[in-house]
Amino acid sequence: MKWLAFGAFLMVGVPFMAAMATSSRKARVLLFAALVASTVLKISVNFYSIEDYRGPDRGFEISMTDLIATGLGLGLIISQWKQICWLPFNLLLYLGMVCMAIFSLANAPDFQLAGFTIFKWAKTTILYWTVFNCVWCDWPIRGMVAGIIGAAGIETLIGFQQKYLIGMYRINGTFDHSNAIPAYLLMIIPILMSWMFARSRTTFENLASVIAILGMCFVVAATMSRAGLLLMGMTITGSLTYAIVKSPTPPKIGIAFLFMAIFLAGGIKSMDSFIERFENAPESSGQARDEFNDAADLMAEKNILGVGVNCFSRVMTEDARYRESIHVMEAEEHAGVCHHIYRLTAAEIGYAGLGVFLMIVGRFLFTMAPFAFGAYGEEGCILFGVAAGSLALHAVGLFEWVFRVTPVWNLFWITSGFGAATAMRLKRGRQGEFEFP
Repeated sequence: MKWLAFGAFLMVGVPFMAAMATSSRKARVLLFAALVASTVLKISVNFYSIEDYRGPDRGFEISMTDLIATGLGLGLIISQWKQICWLPFNLLLYLGMVCMAIFSLANAPDFQLAGFTIFKWAKTTILYWTVFNCVWCDWPIRGMVAGIIGAAGIETLIGFQQKYLIGMYRINGTFDHSNAIPAYLLMIIPILMSWMFARSRTTFENLASVIAILGMCFVVAATMSRAGLLLMGMTITGSLTYAIVKSPTPPKIGIAFLFMAIFLAGGIKSMDSFIERFENAPESSGQARDEFNDAADLMAEKNILGVGVNCFSRVMTEDARYRESIHVMEAEEHAGVCHHIYRLTAAEIGYAGLGVFLMIVGRFLFTMAPFAFGAYGEEGCILFGVAAGSLALHAVGLFEWVFRVTPVWNLFWITSGFGAATAMRLKRGRQGEFEFP
């Protein structure tokens, strides 16, 4: 049944979405909203999978996000081919990182496991190209906001169910693990806050935004992730400070104080749980992270091309050289993954691959920063939100490998594509939402 539904959507749904995208800008904005919201849903098929593997990617997966991106991209090519940027910002560097993943096959103990990630990274080229060009041609900010609110609503409802109906101590929402939720939501909370504060909004828009933001904050708090809680506080404080300093109007100050009052009340109510989480976190957890980090460093030092993308867990399980320092997790039959995303990247695709990844991240941030702190109106505020969310994600990467989880990965390229294309538009002097019909 799953394959029949997938085949029908592929044969009928993708052409239909392409036709929608060709028909009007409004249709493209709606599809963009669906694209953003789809990242939070686990709607996908695997052509082949190894479900018990403990690495980030476990199969050759096609998701709803991939299909929407394909339909929207085809529609853009048909309707906006004169305006399209065929080689978007940072795409060549990204393809360089994909090449480094392919080179890592030289040392990979399992081509199939590496192939799972290479396949996903190749698909991301379509996603990023489509997002960049949709923003370049249309600047669908309302689609972005609608998609964020939609994703927030889905995650909040599931979070409430898991927390209060099921009674879970640490909820995981639509994700496989609770630690992925902060990485995902912290990317979009500052974008929605920046949009709301950028200029006057209707009562409905303000209400929907406030509810969505508070819902996302509740979900992050309900994961009891220590890094997530700290980074959420820093991200929200930074976003509120930016909004007030940028344009200190009475409505903004009033909403900022409302947020602070709600967060303070929520913090006081949950203080006991948070203190218990910080004080009673198992010491073995930190020790295991250190041991896996050391193993990742050793892999990177001994393998110039890495041990193979997505192969860290397999190498740790089978190669005794890297298990000598493992004590906390030595009884496990299958090893896990290094939680430090930068060390994991170096271990799997080498220091050169890590360097390319850091260049991509750095170029995104440095391209957006001048416009975020300049006099560029709504677009500048949105760019601050994108940059703040990206920084929060990369800070999470110091403690967790969840950047590689498909929903987080896809959302990063969507927000980065949105930010990069917006910055490129501003460089060309193209401001405003309705440049093309």
